[in-house]
Amino acid sequence: LLESNSDIVKFIYRPSSVYGFAGLDRRLGLIPTLIQNAFKYKVSNIYGGMYTLRDYVLARDVGRFIAKNIISPSFDSKSYILATGKP
Repeated sequence: LLESNSDIVKFIYRPSSVYGFAGLDRRLGLIPTLIQNAFKYKVSNIYGGMYTLRDYVLARDVGRFIAKNIISPSFDSKSYILATGKP
């Protein structure tokens, strides 16, 4: 997309492990499941590789970042990786 010859300015947003409330009728992700289990005093079993890292970003923060870019856009095409950068 960035390499296309169009005169249109393009923005690519690449979310990385975004979390937030998706509604009660959907499957819960990791963070909401941990919170729900904590309130219910239930054990949360997590399985994964020993060296697996996740960098979770709150959906509200992603929305705020994108809204800010819509209100004050750049005039150059860009690609953004939406991650907090905190291990």
